[in-house]
Amino acid sequence: MSSERDTRRRRILLVDTNARALFALRAALSRSDIQMDFDIQHASSFEAAKSALLTDPPAVLIADVRLGSFNGLHLLMLGQRLHPPPFGIITSDFPDAILDSEAQRIGAVYLVRPFPVAELWAAISGGLAASAHSNPSVPERRLKQRRQAPISGFNPERRVADRRARV
Repeated sequence: MSSERDTRRRRILLVDTNARALFALRAALSRSDIQMDFDIQHASSFEAAKSALLTDPPAVLIADVRLGSFNGLHLLMLGQRLHPPPFGIITSDFPDAILDSEAQRIGAVYLVRPFPVAELWAAISGGLAASAHSNPSVPERRLKQRRQAPISGFNPERRVADRRARV
């Protein structure tokens, strides 16, 4: 079973609806040292990527921000529910501070095209190294998220004082 887990951790899933961008990214990765370390697969739609993600989760998910009615962030959030969750890289043709901050919030890297393959490789290796050292299980992550999400306007001390004042 550990060999099955190891092979899953060694896949990169590329997702882009633009066939040219998908071909260029796959070709760039194939020419680099990444090809020796990872099995590179691709999907040209959100639905195909979702299916590939659920049947055999990759170690790395590289998705374009625009995937029809969904985006790469949606796909990565779906992947983060899996165990082990993939490390995510979101690509785009334009810089966007909001998308960049959303990607960082969910633990992904946001890269703007054109980017050098060395930068992509650095993001992949750095992300995998970081996730190997701090990869809490799915229930632990959900508990942390619940603890960090305060309910706006709720102050338990004030509520108790209000109830006592009413009596």
